[in-house]
Amino acid sequence: MGRYAKEPGNSILNSVGRVEGWSGTRFLSFVNIHLLREGYSSDMNWNVGYVMAHEYLHQLVLKADFQVNGIAPSKSGYNGHNNSMLNLNMEGTNSALKRAIAQGKNPCGQACHIPMNQAQLIWNYLHKK
Repeated sequence: MGRYAKEPGNSILNSVGRVEGWSGTRFLSFVNIHLLREGYSSDMNWNVGYVMAHEYLHQLVLKADFQVNGIAPSKSGYNGHNNSMLNLNMEGTNSALKRAIAQGKNPCGQACHIPMNQAQLIWNYLHKK
């Protein structure tokens, strides 16, 4: 769903619900921890958790957009990143996220925020009858 990773370190959630890291030549059935050693938190558990939550959020908003609005994932406006503010769906290499963590901001504070339009879409999906 959405665009596929083309650079080492990018990841997707595959069709059976596993996060896969792109090695540069193929997808691997795990998050490539070695690529998360720079630029994020010094806590590797947080790094892996952040990447997994980020990928799950991509998939959740795409599924919600389809179920609530009938828009296919390939045509959804939610299939990219939202870099307008520090949030869970910003591009993983975005300097604002790295800078915030380097400044000691709580990584489960702003960095884990879900943009309001995405949170509302997910709420609508979860409460759809």
